[in-house]
Amino acid sequence: MRGGVREKKIVCSPVYQEVDLIPRRAEVRGKNPQGRESSEKQKRANQRDAERHFVQLVNANFVRAGVLLVDLTYVGGAEPADFEQADRNMVNYLRRISYLSARRGLPKPAYVAVTEGGAEDTEAENHRLHHHIILYAPGLSREEVEDLWSAGRGRNRASLGRVNTRRAQPVRGSLIERAMYMLKAPKHKKRWHQSLGLKKPVLKINDARYTKRQILRWCTNGDAYDRVFWEKKYPSWQVEEANVEFNEIEGAYYIRLRMWRSKSPWSRE
Repeated sequence: MRGGVREKKIVCSPVYQEVDLIPRRAEVRGKNPQGRESSEKQKRANQRDAERHFVQLVNANFVRAGVLLVDLTYVGGAEPADFEQADRNMVNYLRRISYLSARRGLPKPAYVAVTEGGAEDTEAENHRLHHHIILYAPGLSREEVEDLWSAGRGRNRASLGRVNTRRAQPVRGSLIERAMYMLKAPKHKKRWHQSLGLKKPVLKINDARYTKRQILRWCTNGDAYDRVFWEKKYPSWQVEEANVEFNEIEGAYYIRLRMWRSKSPWSRE
């Protein structure tokens, strides 16, 4: 079948999911029929896709009690020589956390982390080097996690700088804000790391739920922009965002929904 609408559910956790309603095509659409899209437009599209993937990954793995938001900076005299050294510092820091957890027989920590500097491929890329981490290390205290931001051993062990560690708050959307904060300044040089074994969001596809005529009617009469309207379609969910876009080249509407369940996942495990 050539026409129709595809419902793509990206289920990240029992309390968070995204839904895309997009036109379905028999063939794979990868080209602009009027010519290739501009590189700048493609870059923006790639950036949006990367942001969505990261938000989904974070919500699939870190909506739980005990998650820490960790920001690492340097003090005078401990600044890394360059970006590569800074990134090694963070990798070594994460290894220390994993080693301490293993030594105590605790579960392996889960994390996503980024090293960030100034503008990439410029003399400023080593400016104000710092790190952001979302960390789940059950059994370790905040003080222990903070104390591991150091270099050297024994008497030669010294702090590398300031550690701002706080618990993720049981507020709907708080991890989305954190994920977007880590994605800020896309022109900065960044290097990403994540622990092995992170869960991927579950993709569920339904090609029979909606028709093109329904989508067209809802987008033109305004229903598609109404969160309450979509909550009736997904009765156990609260719709946080309903984004509607019209693709002039394809002559079709795209709808993207972001939704939550009110049940709190933050109770102590």
